[in-house]
Amino acid sequence: MTIGDMHPGEGRIYDQSKGLGGVKQVGPVSPEAFAWLALHLSELAQEGLRPEPPEPVWWTRRGLLRPLTYGPC
Repeated sequence: MTIGDMHPGEGRIYDQSKGLGGVKQVGPVSPEAFAWLALHLSELAQEGLRPEPPEPVWWTRRGLLRPLTYGPC
């Protein structure tokens, strides 16, 4: 999920699941979820990272600051 997939004014996000072959689906999101997202992004900004629209939403908070990814299953 990227920053560009977040649409707080519309109350929705676009997410890409592993099972749909890369197709993004729209999903509703509560205002509270966007508030938590804003908190996460403000903490990243305090560390000097301001993700742009094509960059991931979630970043590690331990060790080196890098996009959060899933390892091989």
